Parts: sequence; C-alpha cells; structure tokens
Amino acid sequence: MKKEKAFIVVGHSNWGKSKTLCSLTEEIWQKKYINIKGYEIKIKRMSNDDISFKEVIDFLNKLDSKKNPVIIITLCPNFVDKSKGTIEILDLLLTKFKPYFWILKKSYNSTQEVKDEEIDRLRKYGCVEVFTKVDDSNIRAKEFRRFIENNL
Repeated sequence: MKKEKAFIVVGHSNWGKSKTLCSLTEEIWQKKYINIKGYEIKIKRMSNDDISFKEVIDFLNKLDSKKNPVIIITLCPNFVDKSKGTIEILDLLLTKFKPYFWILKKSYNSTQEVKDEEIDRLRKYGCVEVFTKVDDSNIRAKEFRRFIENNL
C-alpha cells in the first residue's frame, strides 16, 4: 500500500523551523498551503514545542490523507520530555504518512545541535536528511524545497 507523504522540519525550540516555513511561503505566515510540483501541500507551522502535542495529534487525526496526500509539519525531537509527545506524534504520523525528516542540525542563533541519538531515533520512522549549515531562512527554505521536490 502506498502511503502519503509528510515532510517534517525538525529542530528544537527557537531553532528556525517556523522562519524556514515562512521563507518557503514567501514571507506569508498565514499561508496554509503551498504548491510544489503540482501538489497542493497543507502546512502545519506550529510544532510540539510551540503548542500542546495534543493539538498536533488533533490536527493529524482530523486530516484526511486522501484529500491531503502530502503535508508539511514541524517537530521538536524531544524524546525525553514526555510532555512534548514526540513518540505519540510519530506513531500516529506513521499510520497515515511516510515521514521524510529534514533536520536542522544546528540552531540558527546558537551553537546548540540536534543530538545524533535523536537523529538515529528519527531514522527508525522514515527518511532523514540532515541540514548542517547555519544559514539564513531563505537558504534553509530553498534547501527544504529541494528535499521535498526530490522526494515527491
């Protein structure tokens, strides 16, 4: 059975996930869809470090993957803090979509990095690409778009 696709921008709190998506949508924060290669892709900008993970779960539960076969979401890969619900989100995501993780390895404004252990755990759920540069959001958005186009 072919699964629909979820493209996930991964990073911790204040990492640049939302700004990357804003640049992807031509600086229009309110834009909920983007067309890439003929796909009308639904975007969920708020991640489990911005809102309750239950809100992310509700969003995924309400999604009809046949109507929205390709989505973009953001995720904080915090597997330690249970209040982030990372495992619950990933388990539900797998029931509807094939995950493609685009990981912002480094925070855009500090020396912090997503840990290799977190990346390894995400590899168990789906395809992973790690973006290691610390660039402005326009460059990140361009690279994320390339990742999406290559996997559609």
